[in-house]
Amino acid sequence: MSTTNISLPDDMKAFVDEQVRINGFASTSEYMRALIREREDAIERLRARD
Repeated sequence: MSTTNISLPDDMKAFVDEQVRINGFASTSEYMRALIREREDAIERLRARD
């Protein structure tokens, strides 16, 4: 697995931290992977409709 670093403004970091906590993610990385999977799925659904 490779690593990617991102910079976030403080308010966005606080939002991510809260989402990790309230949704039971083990880490910020797990949360970000879930968001990316959701986006991938949405794009695939759009492509399947065409």
